[in-house]
Amino acid sequence: MSGLYLEPFLGYRIGKIQRQENTQTYKFNTHGQIIGGRVGYNYLYFSSGFEVNYGEMNASVKSAPIGTTSESYTTSGLGVFVNVELPLLFRFWGTYYLSQKYENSISEDFNGDGYSLGVGLTTLPFVTINLEAKYLKFSEIDSTTGTVKLPTENRSEDDVKEFILSVSMPLVI
Repeated sequence: MSGLYLEPFLGYRIGKIQRQENTQTYKFNTHGQIIGGRVGYNYLYFSSGFEVNYGEMNASVKSAPIGTTSESYTTSGLGVFVNVELPLLFRFWGTYYLSQKYENSISEDFNGDGYSLGVGLTTLPFVTINLEAKYLKFSEIDSTTGTVKLPTENRSEDDVKEFILSVSMPLVI
């Protein structure tokens, strides 16, 4: 079956953020919800198109210099995906994120890109349970004082690793 591919999803994510600043290493554990969708074209067992996602996330300090506080983020992203559905109720996909933004409570925007790899299992008609691994690098920070391109001599890019457990409803119209 071929046609317009639509896939709304809702999930929960856990992960880690790490960065090096001067000689200090900052590590945060993260968790939060994510909502989004994929829109594209489906042909037989293949589909491709665009993904949009939004979410809220908390980052608690795992290890960092004294005085470092936990933060909360509003997240958003835009990517392109390729999906393969097997006749045995399994599907696999990969997404390249053209843009991923994490905005914290003090109006700093962390911008970057990355990719994710996922696997899904269709359990009920039209409902799929998914597990996804997401890897991001933030190479720019926008704030009220200006824009900083990373890495600099004092700071590395932020590395983000997340695992997302979600449910989705892939539809071909």
